[in-house]
Amino acid sequence: MTFFYDSDLTPVDATVETQTITVTATSYTIYDNTDSKTASDNFDLIFKDPCADDTVVTINDQAQTDPAAQVNYNSVDVIFNYVPFTTSPSLCTTQVACESVTGPSTISCVDIVTNTARMNLDADNYNNDVNNGQVIPGVYTFTYKVSVPESPGVFKTFTVDYTVNDPCDPPNSLAVPTLTDQSYVIGDTAATYVHADFVPVPAYCPFDISYTIESLINTNEPITVGDGD
Repeated sequence: MTFFYDSDLTPVDATVETQTITVTATSYTIYDNTDSKTASDNFDLIFKDPCADDTVVTINDQAQTDPAAQVNYNSVDVIFNYVPFTTSPSLCTTQVACESVTGPSTISCVDIVTNTARMNLDADNYNNDVNNGQVIPGVYTFTYKVSVPESPGVFKTFTVDYTVNDPCDPPNSLAVPTLTDQSYVIGDTAATYVHADFVPVPAYCPFDISYTIESLINTNEPITVGDGD
């Protein structure tokens, strides 16, 4: 007698079933006679969940690929596509959870939902300080744990690298405002000249302004630079 069943887990989900087998033997003569002797007994076959036995269930690795795109501070998702690990027996299911993340800044884990993880940063993550969500550019390594729910001791881990790009190193461009020539009557009231801002792309890239003033022939300096000039 052989027992083999691998269709599904219904015999143990949600209540473990017991199957009773009756064994009957009949003894008789090989000669012409109608008399015989019969005896029987039975035993129970109790089904066990292979997924709950850490000596039976195993997890099989699957190769993973880091996201090809870099993460920018533009509110656009960069997607990692998880290739689910398999199990033996294949009846068992797995769960995957983010365990930790290392990188230049302390950031939260990115969970995998429906085999997809999404990382998304915005301008605030670039400009804010470390206490308000700043994420420094660099490589962030996420560690994920794949386990069998019924056998917590059966698990494997894998890592995914997200690269956060610094879009201000250098900026794409820096637009110069229109600067108009000025006339000044010597001895008149001091004149103020205000110009529009330079505009970097992306707009959240910081910039500084400095002024270089040519000297007159007699080296006197009629122009001074003040805050906001």
